[in-house]
Amino acid sequence: MLLGRGCVKKAREHSGHARRATAAPLRDSWTSLAILAGVLALATLLEATPREASLAGLRAPPCALRAVLGEHACPGCGLTRSTSLVVRGDLAGSLSVHPAGALVALLCLAGIVLHLHILIRRRRTATHVALLRLGGRLFVLGLVAACVVRWI
Repeated sequence: MLLGRGCVKKAREHSGHARRATAAPLRDSWTSLAILAGVLALATLLEATPREASLAGLRAPPCALRAVLGEHACPGCGLTRSTSLVVRGDLAGSLSVHPAGALVALLCLAGIVLHLHILIRRRRTATHVALLRLGGRLFVLGLVAACVVRWI
């Protein structure tokens, strides 16, 4: 009788641990999904031209690094405008501002699909983890490559 009660207690503890272990990746996916969707939503709402960006008539603050070192010194200068332009369908304008803007939009969209898949399945698999890592690496490599292209 004691053995049976101990086993039931351990089984309950174990199942609670399993729920907590899967809750964190799901919570992370909800957070990531909200951030990625927010990025694309703001990119859509942003009024961008190759020279400036504004939201509801408010101009974005100038980049301090750009003011000191020049337009192509900052690796992220133009990335917001470029992403906004590509989301609005202006690929040529996007590429002229920053070559990595299309990559950012594509990775945001892929991330949304991936996190929706995680949430639908209610668990994160090894394939999901590998794809998330790949997305992070592609972003870094794309940004570095775009900066090299801009600096040449």
